[in-house]
Amino acid sequence: MKKQLLKICALLLLLVTISSSALAQHTINSVVLRYDDAGGEEILLNSPIVLGSTIYYDINYTVETEGVINMMQRAYYGDGTENPKWPLVSPSSIATVVGTNSITGTFELNDASNMIASESGIIKFALVSGTTKDFWQLSVEFTKGEPNPDTPVISSASYTNQGTLALGSSFTFDVDFSVPDNGKVYQLGVMQTCWLEGGSEAVWVNTTKYPIDASGSSFNGLFNVVMANNGGVSCIAGVGNISFVLFEDDVIMESTRQQIQTEFTKTATNIAIGLSDEFKIYPNPATTDLFVQAESGALIEICNVTGAIIKTQISSSELQYISISDLDRGMYIIKVKGDDSSFTSKLLVK
Repeated sequence: MKKQLLKICALLLLLVTISSSALAQHTINSVVLRYDDAGGEEILLNSPIVLGSTIYYDINYTVETEGVINMMQRAYYGDGTENPKWPLVSPSSIATVVGTNSITGTFELNDASNMIASESGIIKFALVSGTTKDFWQLSVEFTKGEPNPDTPVISSASYTNQGTLALGSSFTFDVDFSVPDNGKVYQLGVMQTCWLEGGSEAVWVNTTKYPIDASGSSFNGLFNVVMANNGGVSCIAGVGNISFVLFEDDVIMESTRQQIQTEFTKTATNIAIGLSDEFKIYPNPATTDLFVQAESGALIEICNVTGAIIKTQISSSELQYISISDLDRGMYIIKVKGDDSSFTSKLLVK
């Protein structure tokens, strides 16, 4: 009896040893989080963190076979639900790893427009190797405020006919943003997500990108709502969304996304979107041609950003054509002056 007990104990000890060894081969040993760089203040348990900030990480791991480290962020949304959500932060996959080593880098905290401050936030890392997973997480307090100045952000976004759009129509939009002057190339992306024939859910069908830089803080443009995806599958009426998001060196920055729910319809609408009751300009951005809808005899001025007049024209009809093929790419100011009113808007030449 005693020998049998000894054998059982020995077997249990062996299993524990094997189990411990297996765990040790696929683990996140430690994680240190700081603001921005290795010399910044360490983020500790229940630390307040501004949503939208850039966070520096230092992860020590041990993995016998190749694995992937993913990053996740849990936060609450002001949508009437009590359960938090796990939006992925771009890039959600931090790195592919193997062996015992450390990796460092930065990630951007998601700050969707309907995400709210909460004391129950979580930053989580997952090491996935085959069917084996190990997790590390830190409870923090997410707050709303100004992110650090090196964090690209869209602070607000809106568009004409917001909430309902006809497939095949166009709309003008206004976006306020901030990007650092760090030598990287930034673009503002406008994305259309809607239903396709035969589909079971709304999917992305179109993205248009507009160049921006650190010298600007707002952008006005024109977006064409497509009626089919690139494969020619027709869009159908239904609930989707229009999203505004920044791209850094042509890589999408999900943490900047501002998403607006939209009802897409088959109802025809006027593609020429007006920016005021008296005057309309389109397209914007433009490339070689510009149309100005104004009263006959209105004075049209195109100025550079310093206010110098580059081109003038008197409208000879209610829809005046202006060739802008001789203008360099960049931002301009267009002024339209009638008998009793005037209109000023930004014009982007691509």
